[in-house]
Amino acid sequence: MKKDIYVNKHEYDNESVYVTIGLNIGMLVDCYLVNGKKEKNRLSFANLFSKYMKKQSEIPISVIVDRTVTYISFKSTTNEYLNSLKKVFYTMFEAEIEKSFFEEIKEKTIEDFGNAYKNAEFRGIYKAFEFSDFNKGYLLKNLVDDIQKISFEEFVNSRKLFVVVNNCNIFINGMVDDDKLQMIDEALQNSVESENEKINEITFLNVVNDPYLRQDGHLVEYSKTENNIDVLALEFPKFTNPIAKYIYMDIESRKINTDDKYVNIDKMDSSIVINHADVKSYKRLFKNISREEKFNENKYKAVMLYKGLYNNNPEEFGNKYIEFMFNKVDLFDYIEKLDNIDYEKYCILAKEIKPIVCEGQIIMRS
Repeated sequence: MKKDIYVNKHEYDNESVYVTIGLNIGMLVDCYLVNGKKEKNRLSFANLFSKYMKKQSEIPISVIVDRTVTYISFKSTTNEYLNSLKKVFYTMFEAEIEKSFFEEIKEKTIEDFGNAYKNAEFRGIYKAFEFSDFNKGYLLKNLVDDIQKISFEEFVNSRKLFVVVNNCNIFINGMVDDDKLQMIDEALQNSVESENEKINEITFLNVVNDPYLRQDGHLVEYSKTENNIDVLALEFPKFTNPIAKYIYMDIESRKINTDDKYVNIDKMDSSIVINHADVKSYKRLFKNISREEKFNENKYKAVMLYKGLYNNNPEEFGNKYIEFMFNKVDLFDYIEKLDNIDYEKYCILAKEIKPIVCEGQIIMRS
C-alpha cells in the first residue's frame, strides 16, 4: 500500500506530538484521473467532508480546506498520538454516514457559504481564483452550483474514490517511539476497506495547458464595499523543478510589500493574489530579478519565517510541510537549500525558470 509518512523527532513542551494528514482534494479541482480513468468530483465535496470530519471525530481536530489540499490535524502526546490517529483514520475511512446527517451538513454548508458570499472580500478572492487557477478550469459559478446540487450518493462515491490512503500524506512532529511508528501501517491497513485498496494512483487532470491562452484582464464588480484585488499568474517552463519555483516565489513575491497576499504553488498553477491592492500594475515588479541586497534581505525573511513556524507554530508548520510533500519537496531539505543559495546561483536559477507573468485585476465598486 503506497503512502507517504514523514516523522520528525522534535521535543516540544509537555511531550506534545503534532499530527497532520493531508488529503489531495480541495475546493478548486473537480477533475481527476483515478487509476487512469477520468473522474469528476463536485467542488463542494471537500467543504462538506470537512464538516463531516469535525462533527464526527472522536477527538478535537482542525480541518482546513485549501485550493487543492484538505488538512486534518490534531495535537496529542507521545503516549496517546497513535490511539488518536487510529480514531481519525476510522472517521475518515470507515465510519458510515447516514443520509440524514449528510442533509444536515449540506444545509449548514449552504447557510455558511451564503453568509460568507455576502462579504465582498470573500466573493472577490474566490472570483480571483478563476484567473490564478486557470489551469484547473475553476469557476466560482460551478462552486456555487455544486454546493446546491451535490447529492448524498455523489458524496458517498467521492469519499470512496478520493478519501483513500494513496491520496494522503502524513506528517508526525514530536518525540515518538520507533516501536509505535511501526504500528501506523497496521492501523492504516485495518482502517481501509478492500475496494479502496484497489485505488493506486490519483492525480489532477489539467484542463488548460497553453500558457498563452491566459491574458491580462480587468473586471469591475458591483459591491457595497469597495475593494481591489490583484492577481499575478506565473507560468513557469514545463518540467521546472518545484524547489526552484519555491525559491523564486519566496524571493520575488516579497517585492510586494504587504502581508495581505496569498502565494500559491501547486502542480498546475503558481500565483500571487493581493487583497486590498492599489490600482496599479504589480506585474512590472517581476520584469527583473531582485538585486543582491534585496535578495539577501528576502532570503533571510523567508528562512526565518519557516524556522519560526517550526519552533513556535507547529500546527501551521505541519500544514506547510504537507503542502510541500504534495509538490514532491521535503520542507527541511528546501529550507537548507534556500538558506545556502548565494546570489550568483540564484541569478542563474531565476533566469533559467523566468515565468510568463499575467495580471488580472478585480475592481469592486458600489
